[in-house]
Amino acid sequence: MGRLPRWQKILMIFLGTVTVLMLCFDVTLYRAFFYNPQHITTRYETISSPLIPESMDQVSMVFLSDIEYDEQTDPEGKMDALFKQVQKLNPDVLLFGGDLFSANAELTDEVREKMVNWISSVSAPLGKFGVFGEQDLAGENHRLIVEDVYRKAQVELLNNRSVLLANQSASGIRLGGFDVNADALFLKDSFLNEQFCLLLSHYPDNLLAADQNSLNANYALCGNSHGTQIDWPVLGGYKIFNGSREINRNHQQQLNFPYLISNGIGCIDVQARLNSPVEIVYLTLCHTNS
Repeated sequence: MGRLPRWQKILMIFLGTVTVLMLCFDVTLYRAFFYNPQHITTRYETISSPLIPESMDQVSMVFLSDIEYDEQTDPEGKMDALFKQVQKLNPDVLLFGGDLFSANAELTDEVREKMVNWISSVSAPLGKFGVFGEQDLAGENHRLIVEDVYRKAQVELLNNRSVLLANQSASGIRLGGFDVNADALFLKDSFLNEQFCLLLSHYPDNLLAADQNSLNANYALCGNSHGTQIDWPVLGGYKIFNGSREINRNHQQQLNFPYLISNGIGCIDVQARLNSPVEIVYLTLCHTNS
């Protein structure tokens, strides 16, 4: 058999390359829809400061945001896995960053009881705290149900208010939260310079209000953006959500304090994740001498 003409070799290489790329694309799409939304990762972070008292040194926190529970997407296995993973992490404090349920979720008595049991399965001896997201405020009845679930699961809501978080000591850190409609003035009197102040906010954009009003925050946690949920190579994020237009995964801003934006747990509009892993955030407080 003679050698193939050059044009045929080029064509075969081209077709082979296209075939490989299509297979890679198909595998990526399959993982994006059927694997990634169910695969829960844990992200570990340390918060260090001399303002963190020795009594709070090595105190652990788990931050969960954007659970977006909706029984129409058959999340039972995912929720069981999520809270079993949180139980194994055994945090001292459990924090919720908003959007417990999807806005369209049918919040039956059974669904509400399940959520209470899931949250209650985590002991968190130093407390459970949360803030509202926009999905929690989808309607008056929806909001009341979310409040009732949190109350029964012993989660304290910190919407434009703060508490002293301590560990068997008179000293501690100040934990405050923004409502969706953030008002930094509600926290300004309690966020003191001599105390470590941790801020919860569902919307990353609300951190701008804290920065512009010189709120004495030392660190902030937020969610909402889902890490853009689908982050295409080169093309970037699939969707920018309201509340995350100024600050998000691909658009960071220099503020007076460091912050962390969680990718969250659930999905909105399309049940898919690409380059934006579902994540539990595990935080360890560390007292430093300087």
